[in-house]
Amino acid sequence: MCDCLEGSQHFCEERKPVARKNYRCEECGQPIPQGTQYVYLSGAFTDDTGKHFWTFRMCSQCFEDWDILSDVQYEATQTTCVVYGCLEEKVFESFDLGRFDELIETAKRPLCESCPDDEHHNFRTKQFDRRIALLKRWLSDSLKGEEQERLAAYTRPTEADGQPKLPF
Repeated sequence: MCDCLEGSQHFCEERKPVARKNYRCEECGQPIPQGTQYVYLSGAFTDDTGKHFWTFRMCSQCFEDWDILSDVQYEATQTTCVVYGCLEEKVFESFDLGRFDELIETAKRPLCESCPDDEHHNFRTKQFDRRIALLKRWLSDSLKGEEQERLAAYTRPTEADGQPKLPF
């Protein structure tokens, strides 16, 4: 959950049930068909108006996207702020604040340059790809002009750029 709610957060529970009926992801709005595993979150917090209980259903992809964005936020600020229902806004905010700019710097040099071994190289490559996919999933339709060009610059180097062939 959000670091800024630490004192008032009573609990936050996460479950991954299989849908017994059709639901809609409360994050992206896509259907969660019956028989599909999804993420169900519930919790309680207190603010000036009292104690509040909440529940939230989201598809597995949106849950993974929050995980990726939380890593990006933590690397940039040493905190995370997850406000379920606001993923698109938070991805755009992080993009706008330049929190993904490290991807461009990484793309300019081969990933192996700073990888001590193959396992680390594979981890960094997958992390890079997951972050690019997150940006494209949430921002490709809403960006215009310079921002669209900036998003297009987030690409992993290829063999033509001097990047060695990846093992996967």
